[in-house]
Amino acid sequence: MGAWGHKPFENDAALDWFNVVEGVETVFETLQFVVGVEADEYLDADDGFAAIAAATLVASAFDGDPTLLPAAQRRWLQRTAAHFGSAEAQLAVQAVERVTAENSELAELWAQLGDAEWQALMEALVARLSEFTGEAD
Repeated sequence: MGAWGHKPFENDAALDWFNVVEGVETVFETLQFVVGVEADEYLDADDGFAAIAAATLVASAFDGDPTLLPAAQRRWLQRTAAHFGSAEAQLAVQAVERVTAENSELAELWAQLGDAEWQALMEALVARLSEFTGEAD
C-alpha cells in the first residue's frame, strides 16, 4: 500500500501528491476529481490518499490545528490558509465520504487490515470539516 501509518501524510501517494501542489487550486481540483468519480466506479487508492491529504489541509486551514501535518505541509498552509473558502470545506467533506464509501480501493485496503483507527480518523476529519460548512451535527 505504500503507507507506514494511518495518518493523512503517512503514505507515499500523499507525499508525492503534495510535491506537485502549486496552490489552493490544486487542492480544489484534487477534491473535485474524487467527488466526480461515480459511486459505481472504482476509486484508486492513490487518488484516495491524495484526497484525504487535501481534505486535511482544508480542515487545518479552517480550524488552525496542524497536528496531522508534517513540517513542510505546515509551512505551506501558513502561506495559503487564508485562500480556502467554504466551497473547499464542502468539497472536502464529499471527497472524504467518497473515499470511505464502497468501490474505494483505499477503504477496502484499510478494512482488510482491520484498522479501526483509520475509520475513526476519517470520521473525525468529516466532523472537523462539517463545522465550516454549516452541516455539523
